[in-house]
Amino acid sequence: MNDSWSRTRGPLIALATIGRFSFLRELAAEVLVPRGVQAEVLGGAPRPGAREVADATWIRVVDVPGELVAAFRLVVDQGEAEALAVSRAYPDALLVVDDQRARRIAKELGLRLTGTLGILDLAKREGLIPSVRPEVARLRESGFRIDDALVNAFFLRIGE
Repeated sequence: MNDSWSRTRGPLIALATIGRFSFLRELAAEVLVPRGVQAEVLGGAPRPGAREVADATWIRVVDVPGELVAAFRLVVDQGEAEALAVSRAYPDALLVVDDQRARRIAKELGLRLTGTLGILDLAKREGLIPSVRPEVARLRESGFRIDDALVNAFFLRIGE
């Protein structure tokens, strides 16, 4: 596995890697993806997520205010900066991001927030999967990096 790929993987790629990309469509009325994030994922072809994002006619690709992206870009990478900017522009949106710096900023701004694990938890609560544990195992097997203590706390919180 390409190590740089595992470092830059966001929720779209992580979910696609384990064959759960469709959860986004099944769990949300509308899925907004910043244009830069779409380009980043598509630019990674043939890695997981590229085909899924390219084929997903249900995704609405949105442009984000450049000045807001530039401000967020001072502390997070481009994709996370654009995702944060979309969340500011669409305050009812649920931001799906795993990057810890971006999550901290989102919390400070009072944005609605979840991550890849949160999407799996929602999928379980909606009856799309019986358990989150096997999905997390598949994520980890694919190179998704997540702290053991965080995973254990997550399982405890969701009762698994």
